[in-house]
Amino acid sequence: MKRAILSIFCILSTSYSMARGVVSFTGRNFFESPKEFQASTEFITDVRVEEKLRFDSLEVKFNLIASADHRYRSSSYVDVNEAYIGYEYNKLFISAGYHIFNWTSMESFQPADIVNSQVLDSDVESIKKLGELALNASYLTDFGILKFYIFPKVKENFLPQAQSRVLDGTRPVTSKVVLKEEVSDSLDHLQYGFGFEETYDDLELKINILKSINRNFAIIGYQNYSLVPNVGVVPSSGLETFYFDSLNITTSGTYFIGEHTLKFEYVFSSPDNKDIELLTANGVIRNIDRSLLALGYEYQVNHSGGLDSMFFLEYQRALKGNERVKQELYIFQNDFFLGHRLSFNDAYAMELFSGFFYDLKRDEMFYLINFSRRINDQWKFKVGYRGYQANESDNLGLSLLDGDDEVYLTLYRYF
Repeated sequence: MKRAILSIFCILSTSYSMARGVVSFTGRNFFESPKEFQASTEFITDVRVEEKLRFDSLEVKFNLIASADHRYRSSSYVDVNEAYIGYEYNKLFISAGYHIFNWTSMESFQPADIVNSQVLDSDVESIKKLGELALNASYLTDFGILKFYIFPKVKENFLPQAQSRVLDGTRPVTSKVVLKEEVSDSLDHLQYGFGFEETYDDLELKINILKSINRNFAIIGYQNYSLVPNVGVVPSSGLETFYFDSLNITTSGTYFIGEHTLKFEYVFSSPDNKDIELLTANGVIRNIDRSLLALGYEYQVNHSGGLDSMFFLEYQRALKGNERVKQELYIFQNDFFLGHRLSFNDAYAMELFSGFFYDLKRDEMFYLINFSRRINDQWKFKVGYRGYQANESDNLGLSLLDGDDEVYLTLYRYF
């Protein structure tokens, strides 16, 4: 199915126009000495090819991404991010194929963006998403846009090689779906949902209700384990990723007040099965109802000489569970983000971005800065730095990334 769709879109793109895309080359260097199984340098090549065609009422879109890691072969992947055919009739638009759904309005914390699986080896501040196979319908009414979604199967999150710094030596061998009455090895599960979008003067609002397998709130652990005297709890099965069938409700909004922008996002996720006990790095746990709230504020300043500044202030908080449970289930459970983007608005599209995340409960920090500039019409570069600070070595929050400060250089070639 996936191969057939890819072939069709490649033929269409070749027949009617040249596809657009970019190839990027990234070199990373970690400052501190790595563990025995980890490398201090890494080189990654990313490719993205996209095309969008329109034939009267017919729309065709194709977007292919690929990544190759020179050191970790299993950290490489190819994915059809978007490959769909859409048809518009009067006020109805229907599309079928692979889609990217963007339900967020925030810069960093994006709790409402729950549909697409994620590339967990991507940038911490902007996780990449993978395409989702779906039938998607939108109908324009007098009171807003009504949406309907059908997802025929579950797509796993992409996990890098165990030696990567994200997984730190432990990588699940399989994935399972936790249903109300059973734990399934199959990823073929029908999911569906409804959505609503509308703009009220200066307010943009999105609401979605899904009965789906939630990939954002996955748990990595062991289903089978036993208690060994004088040793403790010992796993008797392989390490696996567990995705829970859940009722998911998301809402996001953006309100514009001149140069000021207020934003909010909320997600509530209730798994059907709250009884299954899984052994994780933090002990035996059960899944719970999940609830995340994010608030955002943006302020734009126009400088003399054509420069623009955009300031970001965002806060995310987990609303359910005690403090220990929240720290076990989320990386950002009580954090704020402060960022600044300086755009030079010149012929070279120069941009300077900086920001930091701070965990109010765990006293952890993640800070970053990068500068990008076009060299000419085909080439662009970005140089940046990421740093982490964690005061506890408990496998929670950012503790796994503590000491993984890095500097990187990326070259982009557009075609």
